[in-house]
Amino acid sequence: MGVARVCPYCGEDSGAVVNRLKAALRPRGSDGFGTVQALITVNVFMYVAAIAVGGVSSHGGMMSFLSPDGVMLFRLGSLEPQAVMAGQWWRLFLMMFLHGGLLHLAFNCYILAFCGRYIEEEVGGKLLFFLFIATGLSGSVASLLSGPGSSVGASGAVYGLLGYIVTRQRLVEGHFRNPLTQQLLYLLGINLVFGFAFPGIDHAAHGGGFVAGVAGAWILTRIRLSRLGAAGLMLGTWGAFLGTFVAFGMMILSLFSGSPGDLLAADQCWRDTEIAVRGEYLEELVEKSVQCLQDLPSLEGPANEAREKALIAWGQAMNAYQDGNNSAARDGQIAVAIQVKAFFDWEREALPRYGLRLQASR
Repeated sequence: MGVARVCPYCGEDSGAVVNRLKAALRPRGSDGFGTVQALITVNVFMYVAAIAVGGVSSHGGMMSFLSPDGVMLFRLGSLEPQAVMAGQWWRLFLMMFLHGGLLHLAFNCYILAFCGRYIEEEVGGKLLFFLFIATGLSGSVASLLSGPGSSVGASGAVYGLLGYIVTRQRLVEGHFRNPLTQQLLYLLGINLVFGFAFPGIDHAAHGGGFVAGVAGAWILTRIRLSRLGAAGLMLGTWGAFLGTFVAFGMMILSLFSGSPGDLLAADQCWRDTEIAVRGEYLEELVEKSVQCLQDLPSLEGPANEAREKALIAWGQAMNAYQDGNNSAARDGQIAVAIQVKAFFDWEREALPRYGLRLQASR
């Protein structure tokens, strides 16, 4: 109220660490572009980008209406357990900004707008972002541990916001009779009905996010944070910003490393090249190998390096063959064979990062 340091109604000290922290995390104005609008904008942008670049999936079903192509979703950061275990940790962040259909996007954005505005008004935009990312990550980890399937959606995060508000209202008021609380409980019930009515719903992500939201509300309501706890919350908030920013950066870099389809095409080309180096020098097989190697898209560094070295060795072998130097031509084949082995060694290690389970038959 600006009239005293201690509130005359509840006795809260505005100079306390926790209250100063809440004031620092609160948005400077309510008329600007807030955190809720920013989160919804990013989710809508990622959905539109996936449709615009990758097209629409052919899968049917109500919840798959206008679903982005699965390969495009993978490249943008869908939660593929095999890729995450291979080191692509940023998928744990990015899955909550991707959606598998128009209804999926609309439903999550509606709940995000409904719950997010309430939380943003209460604790500020920065703390709302922390809760969104923290509960979303909890949902991502639960989904990762629950099974081998891929997953997308902000459902874990929005379930976390639902859990946060319902729990906080119950802890503060001691009952569920508040109209807001009852409305959220009805919304939660509708979500559960839809979740069990349609196949392919990631219940693990929903549950993981909801439990994290409940835990967050209990901690921020029942525990009196010390200076260390307040500093930890501040660091966690900035850590959520930094982690999300780096995750998007890693995704952009991965777009230059080729798609799963590019890797499959490279695998076939290198198999043809392997045939060309096995026996005697056959000009037809060599030309076929050179052509496909030249047409290969860019993959990761070791694969690109093996391709360049193989093309150089093929050039030397072709010149030697035209000069009648069969021994030098054979040496060129051997040099290419070394690069064939280098590619397949890299491929066995790289397959999980491309979400593939290709079995090399050699």
